Amino acid sequence: MEEIVQQTIAALSPFNLAKPALVPKLLSRPPFRYLHDLISNLSAATGLFQGLIPPELSNAKQIKAKDGKLAFLNLVVAAVSAANGADFPIRSTKIVAGAECDRTNALLQEIARLATECTQGRLDNASIVATARRACGIQEDDAAATAAADDAAAQQQQQQQQQQAEEEERKRQQEDEERQRQEQQQRAEHERRKQQKEAKAAARAKAQADAEAEAERQRQQQLQEQQQREAAEAEAARQREAQAQAQA
Repeated sequence: MEEIVQQTIAALSPFNLAKPALVPKLLSRPPFRYLHDLISNLSAATGLFQGLIPPELSNAKQIKAKDGKLAFLNLVVAAVSAANGADFPIRSTKIVAGAECDRTNALLQEIARLATECTQGRLDNASIVATARRACGIQEDDAAATAAADDAAAQQQQQQQQQQAEEEERKRQQEDEERQRQEQQQRAEHERRKQQKEAKAAARAKAQADAEAEAERQRQQQLQEQQQREAAEAEAARQREAQAQAQA
């Protein structure tokens, strides 16, 4: 049971419903109020099964009798069955009784899958709702049915437009982020080249300074050697002169 509950959480999490929270303990044996809130909020968020539930069954707090609970669940199961073109293997009485909770979780997972298709515009919500309501004995005149279908279609179109706008905004943000990333890379590359250029200039300046210092050292050395030679020559001349005077 724990595994199927985790599968249910994984299926419903992408919709980011504000409430109710996806609590494993509640999902392992879902009470009616919890199921009602979960399905109703998912429907409001995605447009799935819009127009399915009559006003008298839309508020879980006001559904006290078992018949009301069964009526709500019968409509939901009928809608899932209509969407799949085959009866979904679950009975509302078992759901209310808290039995066969694995099938209740399977139902929630299937509703999540259909909600995804609904948001993608791949589900004829109006037809599904009309079929489910007829299956549950809810009779509607043609005008009411047409109005409900039009409302459902309009809501679905609005949701698709909203999703398109969100997708365009997401792409715009991605483009902005990519442009900022490229600008940062360009600035970093410019700074790197600048630093390289400055480093080369500093190296050239140091090399030039070293060369000038070496040239000055050699010049001083040459000057010192010349002075030593001149001093030696002067001393030799003095000695020769002194020797010549001594001989005279």
